[in-house]
Amino acid sequence: MNAPPVQYVKTSDGYDIAYAVSGKGEPLVIAATGIDHVQLAWDFPDLGDFLRALAERYRLIQLDIHGAGMSSRGLPDDLTMHDFQPDLEAVIDHLKLERFLLYGAVYQSYVAVEYAVRNPEKVTALILANVGSTFDSYRAPALYEHVMEQDWDLFVHSMFSAVEPGGMPAEVGRQAEDIFKQAYKQADLVKLARLSLRSPMGPLLEQLRAPTLVLHSRDFGLLAAEEAMKTARLAKARFATIQGWNAYSHPGDLLAAIDSFLADLPSAQEPEVEVGGLPFDLSSREMEVLRLIAQGKSNPEIARVLFITRNTVQNHVSSILIKLNLSNRAQAAVYASEHGIV
Repeated sequence: MNAPPVQYVKTSDGYDIAYAVSGKGEPLVIAATGIDHVQLAWDFPDLGDFLRALAERYRLIQLDIHGAGMSSRGLPDDLTMHDFQPDLEAVIDHLKLERFLLYGAVYQSYVAVEYAVRNPEKVTALILANVGSTFDSYRAPALYEHVMEQDWDLFVHSMFSAVEPGGMPAEVGRQAEDIFKQAYKQADLVKLARLSLRSPMGPLLEQLRAPTLVLHSRDFGLLAAEEAMKTARLAKARFATIQGWNAYSHPGDLLAAIDSFLADLPSAQEPEVEVGGLPFDLSSREMEVLRLIAQGKSNPEIARVLFITRNTVQNHVSSILIKLNLSNRAQAAVYASEHGIV
């Protein structure tokens, strides 16, 4: 399977986000693999085989966060980790995904974890690979703090020497380094690394409600198993070790761990919400939005209360009106009052 065609969607804050869809089945959204480039990732050593294996059994959705890959480049100086949420939301809302598996790897998993915390009704299960609870839990922090900014070529070469015992074979290493340099610009990755250093993930992990699997690759050189187990404890997650130098180096082992985890979950079918004895075909988040509409909240106010973007609120409002066969917000407020939803 070749790399799927790239598509674009614009975020609520104006960035163009590149995404690609391949395969069929239950949706699986990849928020981060550590190599953000929706096309070249398919040529990256081992990662391409990993993506092909996933696409054989899932509807695989990849995206590049802004500042990376084929998405808009140029990260602002006042960036926060929360500023990447609109990237994920834009793709998920555009594809009208109701429930899906969510996958994130290494330090960029913060984006996936925050989304799962804020949208538990959408995330069937969260899968994290080689994830530490803080950025400095990864080995060789000086590599990210200093070498990345002072000597870009040395940083990229050293990183791929560190992740695999003994380093990659020379030819494979050169290919990996070339793809990595196309996936990230030095200035953007320096900003992302600094941001990650001051954004510990522990508090978010403790808020997770979605069933979570934490995977650790036995030969992953940048993170000790003890740090990955700490992540699992904070998230009250299942922990499993898999073979290889990274999560994607043994796709069969990874898929077996995911299969075992998912087989033990209760049915992911969301129960029908019933209010006042009448059935409603609304998700739990749509019910929250409807209650806030009935309280007279505007879209910006609802966005602040629920920690979602205004664009996401508007999508929920439109869905509510369609499902309840209503014409406007005023009718929705009356409907909520008459049916005891407020």
